Amino acid sequence: MAVCANLDRASQRIAPLIAATSELTETQARVTTNALVFGYFAALEQWYLDGGSRPIADYVEEGLRPLRSVWPSSDHEHPA
Repeated sequence: MAVCANLDRASQRIAPLIAATSELTETQARVTTNALVFGYFAALEQWYLDGGSRPIADYVEEGLRPLRSVWPSSDHEHPA
């Protein structure tokens, strides 16, 4: 329970920063931030359950991949 409370507090601190620097509403930023924070934790948990057989970055990338569609691409904002 303490871990979830800490993750929630981290999300509460990050969400206003995301809302201020993107086109997301405060609600969207809060939900997106929670998805990222708790998604990272879930990836870490899965890595542990699998015995750490692959790098944790692989789990984070795989687990958070579906969320990429909601995050603005830096390439879109700043064409090369």
